[in-house]
Amino acid sequence: MYPAMHAAHANDPPVMVSSSRSSSLIGGNGCTRVSPFTYIIKGLLGQAVGGEAIRCASTELVSVNPPKGLTCGKYMGPFTESAGGYLTNPEAAEGCQYCPYTTVDQYMYSRFNIKFSDHWRNLGIVFGFVAFNIIAIFWLTYFMRIRTVSVFASLKQKFRGKSIHTA
Repeated sequence: MYPAMHAAHANDPPVMVSSSRSSSLIGGNGCTRVSPFTYIIKGLLGQAVGGEAIRCASTELVSVNPPKGLTCGKYMGPFTESAGGYLTNPEAAEGCQYCPYTTVDQYMYSRFNIKFSDHWRNLGIVFGFVAFNIIAIFWLTYFMRIRTVSVFASLKQKFRGKSIHTA
């Protein structure tokens, strides 16, 4: 669930290893792109919690011990700049406590592919689904029930008029 951190050698900064997005709740299956509920959920969650800061609980923190003579901030500094997240104790010489996320946006994007900036796009997609369904209802109702001549009958007449003669 949470990314694991591994260091190849004692003086190397740790490398973050995380699971792929295919195991996520939203966006893992290709069929979810067809469902309007995906875009409703993404839009609502992105709008409701987007931009908020995260404070990791003690059970969510990753503990790392820096090499002797280095503080947590100096040892983990390059890693946190490239990977994101924050240290709860950057001045400590042992027992670095690292949280992999600083904002809800980072967490939602890494786990569920939800971006705060996509909320207007998601709203447009939902309105597109609604408009398509309304147009389809009226179009199909007209051509299947209201129209006096069946669509199939007019096609039959066209094909009957074009008989094939062989010599």
